[in-house]
Amino acid sequence: MKLVINHLTGSLRRKQVNAKVWIGVAAAAAVVVVGGGIVAVNSSQNQAKTIVVYSNSFSNGRGEWIKKQAAKAGFKLKEVQLGSGDLVNRVIAEKNKPVADVIYGSNQFGFDKLASQNLLKKYTVSWQKEVPSNQVIGKGYYYPTDQEKIILISKPNLSGSEIPASWNALTTTQFAGKYTVPGKGNLGGGTNLLVIAQLLSKYRDDKSETGVSEAGWQALENYFKNGIQLKPNTLFAQPVNDNKANIGYTFSSDLANIPKTFKWEPKVLSTSDGVPVATEQIGIVNKTGSSKTAEAFANWFGSAKFQAEWAKKFHINSLNTNVQDAVPSYQKNLAKQVTINNIDVKWYNKYVDKWVEKINLNYLK
Repeated sequence: MKLVINHLTGSLRRKQVNAKVWIGVAAAAAVVVVGGGIVAVNSSQNQAKTIVVYSNSFSNGRGEWIKKQAAKAGFKLKEVQLGSGDLVNRVIAEKNKPVADVIYGSNQFGFDKLASQNLLKKYTVSWQKEVPSNQVIGKGYYYPTDQEKIILISKPNLSGSEIPASWNALTTTQFAGKYTVPGKGNLGGGTNLLVIAQLLSKYRDDKSETGVSEAGWQALENYFKNGIQLKPNTLFAQPVNDNKANIGYTFSSDLANIPKTFKWEPKVLSTSDGVPVATEQIGIVNKTGSSKTAEAFANWFGSAKFQAEWAKKFHINSLNTNVQDAVPSYQKNLAKQVTINNIDVKWYNKYVDKWVEKINLNYLK
């Protein structure tokens, strides 16, 4: 895959080989360590209990693949696919009678919200010291596995004044009708919610009922009014491919899939206001009964052996420091080229439900 990264003053091309995104093979770990003790992973021990896993990462064949690899490691999974925001809301709704055993793939915002409501169980993983300490913020209730940057993209021929200098440039009339926005029914997904948070973060106002100034809501109204709404179950790059929009957005591991699906090279548009980041986590639901098998699964999933194959086959930016040779070079190059906009987790979680309500009532019709 050849990745084009735009810098407004020029462009940088990077080549990435073997652009297969959705399918991969991970070697199963025979032994994992839980809480300092060794737990054998085998069929007789683990398949007696089905692990219910909620995730936003089971679509496009990934769920079938994970289930198959988990079975080889001795785990029997029941998978439930939900958008990141919908996943969090479902776990909260089920708090009096929890169904899930493990949650994977929701980001730092979702897991912080669940932990604050005592919906996660504290546990330990053998690979904690294999990820950067500044990424481990869950205080034992959840642990980071990988990271997705949310970026603006276009076809490679977009240039000059056709390129927005920032995310917030899309709230002006200059780019009216030329970019995609989250559509009706799509605000349950983590990527779409982070796009909203990215735009509103410039207008943070803690004295406001919504945490955002009136100027921020005017900007967001313009953004939705002048954008092309993504329909449910539409690939993020589809409108750009169909020439219905010049500018789209997606998550960083999806960049490798675009040439395979649409036969063109994505250009990443550098933005002066940075890019939001979703740090995906894994955690155990706080419920009665033993969580031993669920914890063993979390240890297997985050292990260096599994993460290396997963990063290599799915083009994932794994945070495990022992598998960086398997992380695609374009992910590493992207990390050097963009500036991260660290959106405040507490601010986001305090107000995001109000944002969704206001947007659905006023901007998505």
